[in-house]
Amino acid sequence: MKSLFLFLFFCTTTIYSSAQFLYTLRVKNTQGQMMRNVEVTAVNSLQDITLRATTDNEGIAFFQLIEPGTYKFSFLEAKDVVSAEVKPGMRGKFTRSVTYDPKGVFAEKPKADRTGISFATGEPYALRNDRSACKVNISVKTTKLTLVPHVHISIVSVKNKIKYSSKTNASGKAIFYLPVNEEYEVDVEGIIAYDHLSINAYSGMELSEVIFYEKTKVNEIVKGDTLVQNRIAQTAGTSSHIHYTLNLKDFNGDPLANEPVYMKAMNSARVFEGKTNDQGKCVLMLLKGDDYILNLKHESGLLLVNAPTSKGFKTESSTRRYRGSKVIEKLIAEQKAEMDRIMAQFDEKNVAQNAEMTFHETPVEKIGVPENYLIQTPEGFNIDFSNSGRAGTPTVIGDRMYSQQGMYSSNYFCLKANTGSFLWGLELGESGISPAVYHKGILLINTASCTLYAIDAESGELLWSRWLASYVYSTPTADDNSVYVVYSHGGYPVIVSFDLRTGKFNWMQPVDNEAIACPVIAGNEVHLASQSGIYYVFDKESGDKMLTSSTVKVVSSPTIVGDNIFVTASFGVSEKLVVLDRKTLKLKKTYSTSLTSLKTTGVRNVDETDQMNFNGSHPIVYQNKYVIVTDRGAIRAFDANSEKLIWEKPIATNSDQLPIVANDRVIITSTTGDVISYDIETGTSKLIKKVDGDIEGQPIARNGLLFIAAGGIIKVIKIIQRFTWNQWNKDASHNTVWE
Repeated sequence: MKSLFLFLFFCTTTIYSSAQFLYTLRVKNTQGQMMRNVEVTAVNSLQDITLRATTDNEGIAFFQLIEPGTYKFSFLEAKDVVSAEVKPGMRGKFTRSVTYDPKGVFAEKPKADRTGISFATGEPYALRNDRSACKVNISVKTTKLTLVPHVHISIVSVKNKIKYSSKTNASGKAIFYLPVNEEYEVDVEGIIAYDHLSINAYSGMELSEVIFYEKTKVNEIVKGDTLVQNRIAQTAGTSSHIHYTLNLKDFNGDPLANEPVYMKAMNSARVFEGKTNDQGKCVLMLLKGDDYILNLKHESGLLLVNAPTSKGFKTESSTRRYRGSKVIEKLIAEQKAEMDRIMAQFDEKNVAQNAEMTFHETPVEKIGVPENYLIQTPEGFNIDFSNSGRAGTPTVIGDRMYSQQGMYSSNYFCLKANTGSFLWGLELGESGISPAVYHKGILLINTASCTLYAIDAESGELLWSRWLASYVYSTPTADDNSVYVVYSHGGYPVIVSFDLRTGKFNWMQPVDNEAIACPVIAGNEVHLASQSGIYYVFDKESGDKMLTSSTVKVVSSPTIVGDNIFVTASFGVSEKLVVLDRKTLKLKKTYSTSLTSLKTTGVRNVDETDQMNFNGSHPIVYQNKYVIVTDRGAIRAFDANSEKLIWEKPIATNSDQLPIVANDRVIITSTTGDVISYDIETGTSKLIKKVDGDIEGQPIARNGLLFIAAGGIIKVIKIIQRFTWNQWNKDASHNTVWE
């Protein structure tokens, strides 16, 4: 639980009748009694409005919500317990009830750790004649109060490592005689800790416990690790499964029928498979005890669905937009036909600008304020969109922060950087969102499957979009006039240039493979290191291929300074920092220190963002004096001219990390959450902050604030030092050099 409070919500239907929006909040305690004379506050931070009301004899507080925005309601110690979004012109009534539960009466007790325990077998009737034992009567019922026979019940003392097992009789009852003054977990049909049982130290005690249990009735066809389910008759969750419904629509809002749906378990190889019906609905019964990722035929990582092992009958549904498998396959076929025609008459000087190419738009939708995402902390605040996977690197420009909701979401938000308050939100067409690249008032975003978006950073309006491919493994790059992206066009890896403001096609050139992370711009050149290790240089205006080399196998994005290209390269079993000649791509310098560069998983169509956010051992050049490189186990500073290793410090970082380098300091975040600052001359280290959670993406810094994504949360921390590092890989050119 994230809070000491548990709130049960009961919503009535909105009725559009009055001239204003009337919000009614009813407050009761855990005994069901209405709580009188309780002050309730409603805060609209966007409009700087605070409203107050006191509950009446019926426990009801009334609010007239006039100004648009999201109102968060609090009372007593319970903060931001519910929220209500009011849109301009909205009229009607809304009622919600909450239960005040400061002692956690309704909270589920945590499961005991049974790892490595070998349980002895206890006989349920062994203590029948022991007057100090407690007789426990277990009745198993359905939600319709029908008794359920022949259900396996185990009552487990984890402390004493003993398990008492029985089965309900024909009347749905099982009897146990148990030692008193003990805490027990109750397993039902193999579901561990389905319920808890506390027996106090009273002689001759008898307890009666009712356990509600629903069996899962579903026909499954097992194909290896895949369980194919069709025509689910159950309408609610059961004790062992959650009932999940996907409503799938195309971009016009029409239902998509006959679409395969896959729910992949995160902690096992299990996959539940179904198919949408004529109404675009797919119903699956998902086994509890795991989290599931929603995948479609041509898009993966759409949604994260939690299915924890807990008592209760969970029913969940979601609605997603999708271009449609048949449409995507048609687009891929059209792209292939275009490329077959172009490559048949390929000329490096002509293919770039003279090709006739067709690109399709992907629409977006405006969305409102997410619920309860903003959490104040003593050191700043947290942005927690919850249950959407990794948050990744945010982008901070001026007084605004731009962030995806998470890798398993298509939602994107603009917030005030200093306070976290909401400014605008968009639902993109797909999930797997790349770090946003900002340039000249425009946000550029790739989605893993499969669109390039150009968005007005001020208003959130979509300027243009281009559907690229079924999967995209890189981040866009930009200069004042153009955007550069690498993807597979109809099966052919290509680099393409579009006009920054209009999306007009400029040029295209074939390459041998997807890019390592992104193209890099230096002067009038576009540099590209492919995932095969081949290095390319293109004229950014014409698209002409200027140079290409496979002399060394490149394993990182490049950094270009003057006539030098700094890049990490592979030499058989070792990897080293090297310098290539910018005019010839010939090997110019090889730094002697061996590296062990970080790697992507390389698993296609599973975790595209792993490659999209990749940095590995991407060099940073500072003032043309120092080269900073991280690898699997250390961060190193080299003399840029003499090739001498100046200092080396052990640190473990993720493959998407890139240090902040500014004011003669190097800042990087370790996998364990240590935010460390190094003196660039000596390597003397200083711990800035310890952050909880798995680190995701690069640290971002601006105006005395540090922005770090960890465990799906963006932590905004006030720091004394003032660094500026606005976005992923420094700026839109991605050339990580500081003069």
